[in-house]
Amino acid sequence: MRGVKSIVIGNGQSLGVDGPSQGTIGVANTVSEIMIEQGAQKAIFTGKRSFRINGLSQKELGNIPTYTEASAMRDQAVRRGVKDEDIYMELRALETVGNACFSKEIVRELGAERIFVVGPDHHIWRLALIYRWVMGEGYKIVPVTSPDDYRGEELRLMQKAEFASAVGMFHFWRKYGNSIKMGDDEEISRVLYATNKSYNENAQIDEEDQRMMDWVTSLRKPIRKYTTHPDLPLIRA
Repeated sequence: MRGVKSIVIGNGQSLGVDGPSQGTIGVANTVSEIMIEQGAQKAIFTGKRSFRINGLSQKELGNIPTYTEASAMRDQAVRRGVKDEDIYMELRALETVGNACFSKEIVRELGAERIFVVGPDHHIWRLALIYRWVMGEGYKIVPVTSPDDYRGEELRLMQKAEFASAVGMFHFWRKYGNSIKMGDDEEISRVLYATNKSYNENAQIDEEDQRMMDWVTSLRKPIRKYTTHPDLPLIRA
């Protein structure tokens, strides 16, 4: 299907304990508002990460079907009045660059040029930066903030971690890439798979870069875990 002028992308916000996190539901609600009130024609929900069911991780669950970030956002959007046939699911991404890379394939298929990118306050500036870089010329990226899980000092710490993550990302692209340019699908994808073990168990980075990644991860340790949205039970397991 081509000829879609505008599309909205909802980016999953990690996991609750036994259901959708408040941040993920906030993204879905904001996407729904853009679809209904601003006339975006299609929505993409992106996020493969699955919720912990009965306290078990995805690895511990084995082959039991799991409930992903994208699934939770889709279900909430349908509750809010978005038509299921207007929703596209992206179920490979495990982090933000993957969200943008894999969503771009759907955007290209639909032929959209105006893209609303939705994420919470602590994440939105890095999210918009990554989408602008991955999408490249020819796309109008419109960042939209959704309700955040964090407040006060937790929000400040998350913003610091986001800045460090962005610096690390561009360091990786410069060090492991071959003169990556905006919208360079082939080279961005190559570096993503070469350096990120979430997608490739054989991915390799040197010790200095691993220490940098460990430091970025440590910035988030004082922050509480995402909380399950209080009003929404697990819908599909």
